Amino acid sequence: PAGNFSGGPDSWSASVLPSSLQGHALAVSGGRLYISGGSSGAGAFTAVRFASLSPDGTVGSWTSAAPLPAARDSHAMAAWAGRLYVAGGLDGGDAQSAVWWAPILEGGALGPWRSAPSLPGPRSKLTLTAFAGSLFAVGGDNGISPLNEVYAAAILPDGSLGPWTATTSLPATRAGHGAAAALGRLYVSGGAGAGLDSTVISAPISGATLGAWTAAPSLPAGRTRHAMAASPSRLYVAGGHDGV
Repeated sequence: PAGNFSGGPDSWSASVLPSSLQGHALAVSGGRLYISGGSSGAGAFTAVRFASLSPDGTVGSWTSAAPLPAARDSHAMAAWAGRLYVAGGLDGGDAQSAVWWAPILEGGALGPWRSAPSLPGPRSKLTLTAFAGSLFAVGGDNGISPLNEVYAAAILPDGSLGPWTATTSLPATRAGHGAAAALGRLYVSGGAGAGLDSTVISAPISGATLGAWTAAPSLPAGRTRHAMAASPSRLYVAGGHDGV
């Protein structure tokens, strides 16, 4: 549906996207909400749009920004230090490994998208999380099976990325999971691997390296293709598919 919801713990308010979307990616930077790619169910899109966020959380009108270099859905997007990063996803059919980044200009527009080192292999339904100057690409699906690989890349001062290096793998394969960083740890929730998952795990972050994964309290029910975000001291999980 072409709906966008925002709000606090007491209520949700709605605004409208320019078109119906699924499989898109979302990131917040500089008081603006960015949406990239996605699909209407009949092919992937290149469109990128942004909207200002008011102090009360209201979403402003949507403005088009520089489109992705190629159509993507089921990709991942993260923001760090005034830049957007997009990785993986489907081109409308096959999983891809390309990674792109773009600077966020004054007023919220984007500069040109630039290529960064590709992921070590194609994947969709992954997560991309930025924390303390590093990007973490977690899990996903290569079109054959879910993955448990985790890769990290340093974000360089000019916004470009260093090479992707393998860090501590997930204990089990996951695709369509959620991920967020808080309090120096990377948290991963739910997803689908051998089956629908409700577990939550976390690993300490040290530069571009993860420590050992440990169990955290599970979600109340299994979820995949949900969303996950962190405030300084809380984790939030919303929506998703329960396998039914």
